[in-house]
Amino acid sequence: MTERVTGTIELTIATSLGSCTTWEYGSFAGGELIVQAGTDRNDLTSIAWYSCDTREGTFLPCYKQDGTTAVTTTVNQERAIKVPDEVFGCKYLRGLGTFDNAKTSCTIKAVGKS
Repeated sequence: MTERVTGTIELTIATSLGSCTTWEYGSFAGGELIVQAGTDRNDLTSIAWYSCDTREGTFLPCYKQDGTTAVTTTVNQERAIKVPDEVFGCKYLRGLGTFDNAKTSCTIKAVGKS
């Protein structure tokens, strides 16, 4: 049996796109976000996904097929959360975070799977 190809990256999720890690997602067919317990992740509540065709280009918000609903992920601590199907086919991704309190960034693990 052939094992699936995976890739793990530490993603910085921030309130400013320029501070977010760029995830080279294009070769993956899906993935998961690993949100472990920790004080730097306690206040992360959601991630809005942004896409670009180049690593350093202008990242635009991802929308569902209806064109009006943004692609977001609700985040809970100590969970493995599936990456939304709507970002399949995106070459590069960044995650813009929403935080409780005055937090502006945190780091989580992301695993891409082909």
